Amino acid sequence: MIFVINLIKVWIFVAFYLFVICLASKPALASETSAEQLSHEEVEELFAKAKVKNLYQDPIWIALIHSNNGTPEITDKGFLLSHSGFSLSEELKKTLEFLYQGNPGNVCRFPARYFWLQQQLPLPKLPLESCPDLIRFRKKAPMEHISLVYASETASQPAGILGHAFLKISGMNDQGQGVSHAISFYTDTNTINFPKLFFDSLVTGMNGYFSLTPFSDLENLYVNVEQRNLWEYRLRLNNNQRELIRLHILELKQTKLIYFFQKYNCATVLNFILALSGKPIETEFFGVTPRDLIKHAQHANLIEHTTEITSDRWLFIMLSNEISGEQKNDVISHVMQGDLATYFAPYNSHENYLKFELASVYNDYANSEKKLNQERWIENQGILNKIKKTEFPDLSMTTDNSFNPVNTPPESQLSIGNQHDQYGSSFVINLSPISHTLSDDNRSYSNETSLQVFSTTLKHYFQTQRTILDSFTIYGMESLLPYNELSGGISSMVNIGIEPQLNSRLNIIHVFSTNGEIGFTERIVPDMDMYILAGGGLGYTVDGGEIGYAISSKNLGSIGSGVSPYTTAEMGAIIREFWDMKTRINIRRTDNQIQMGSYYYTIKLNHSIFVDQDDTINFDLQRDFTAGRQVNTVFLALKRLF
Repeated sequence: MIFVINLIKVWIFVAFYLFVICLASKPALASETSAEQLSHEEVEELFAKAKVKNLYQDPIWIALIHSNNGTPEITDKGFLLSHSGFSLSEELKKTLEFLYQGNPGNVCRFPARYFWLQQQLPLPKLPLESCPDLIRFRKKAPMEHISLVYASETASQPAGILGHAFLKISGMNDQGQGVSHAISFYTDTNTINFPKLFFDSLVTGMNGYFSLTPFSDLENLYVNVEQRNLWEYRLRLNNNQRELIRLHILELKQTKLIYFFQKYNCATVLNFILALSGKPIETEFFGVTPRDLIKHAQHANLIEHTTEITSDRWLFIMLSNEISGEQKNDVISHVMQGDLATYFAPYNSHENYLKFELASVYNDYANSEKKLNQERWIENQGILNKIKKTEFPDLSMTTDNSFNPVNTPPESQLSIGNQHDQYGSSFVINLSPISHTLSDDNRSYSNETSLQVFSTTLKHYFQTQRTILDSFTIYGMESLLPYNELSGGISSMVNIGIEPQLNSRLNIIHVFSTNGEIGFTERIVPDMDMYILAGGGLGYTVDGGEIGYAISSKNLGSIGSGVSPYTTAEMGAIIREFWDMKTRINIRRTDNQIQMGSYYYTIKLNHSIFVDQDDTINFDLQRDFTAGRQVNTVFLALKRLF
């Protein structure tokens, strides 16, 4: 009997010991960690304290909610707790209830809100440090430094004409290695159905995605593949600000985001993130562009220092502008032949230093494109490195500061002017929320470009006292990219919207049109481009008015109805002149517009005088002509950028 009792005691001891071991070895999850839950009355008391401190009106709280003038930009019910009756105050109350009247693991859904509110209110502690995603984020993607990065504009994708902005985070990971990652917000634009793409991105919205990738991968994509420049702006942030940004990125990672080209894009999201610094960050009435974002960071004194990473194509173009075409071809020939040892002598010549830099750029490009074998590239590289070290040790390339996005002109514009055409004199007003045109000062861009989003032109005729919508551009883009030996260069134009077109009698009919052109541009000299474009489009008119409405009651002939295909061809030149002036002259042929069954030519001269960075005087002369008929148009306007 005693033996049985002792045996039972042993088994009880062993079972208790194993139970203790299991408890000690079981991992603690956020949802299983003991945390204080509050009663309804206690949460109401905390909310009352928050209201007294006006926390719901704090710029950081507004940024955490992504609210713009009282309207939430994120509508995901998993993010917007007060979706049924949103207000900043109600969202704060719902957040306190979610954190303290539910599962303690709820803190992992809103770590940034909890982190900030804990600094403002006497909140009980929640198991934030046990959140699995936060643990992984800290280990793999350290955030000792945060930089804002701008990728220069490109015409290869619709949104690329504005450039792109993203974050770079860097530090030592859990293995003691220095690593850098890029955090980017984007949408999928991989489609050839451009009308649908524009409609979805401007009207209905598209799925937005957050990506965390090694920075070197994105740098290679932009600089080497797409040949875009990068500007990296190290941000002046303390530990608390960086941690709040990290936690907020985790919140956004769990949220369904809808991308809109004009109102919720990469720059909009990062503008909210910058506001988490507590610094006053500006907003834009017409939406934030990537260049606006960089300027906002500069104005808030957040930029500590700037680093530029230039593409081979950009360097090649800039260097080619400084030497003759014959010298450029001579440099390329010597690189391909491997004859560089004495080519750059005498070494005290500035011109020879430019040739040396051009050879360095082309040597790398020719190797990457398999135009140069590996042995020749290595041999050239060794010679160039030796010459740099011994002959040009104190010389380096510097970039014109006007290319820095911080110093570029504003991207919204308003113009007023007077036009005289076949219908008499008229007052013209144009508002372009996100825009720059070929008549603007584009010297801060890598090439001549034009962009118009929701650009609206109204015209009032004094003689008939009629006011009409002369044009409405939903999306318009033109890029005159000079051709070069490195990467070629295709020029292109796309336009979607209501525009004035001419019928067989050269009378104006307004139609809804979708058109595009492609071609080539040649930089004849550094301040002069010549280009040729060809393409066509579809114009939609409705007989008797509606979309295809006439300006006057004159006999316009048959307007026709339905869809009308047409073709276009254009050639022209752009001259960037002394004393801050610019001239563009072009001739254009249009066939079968508005089912006219014939063609007409347009010759246009545009002259711009840049009074200062924000103000421009524009003067246009235009003649449209066909067999037996011609019309002339004169236009003078004052444009203000803002």
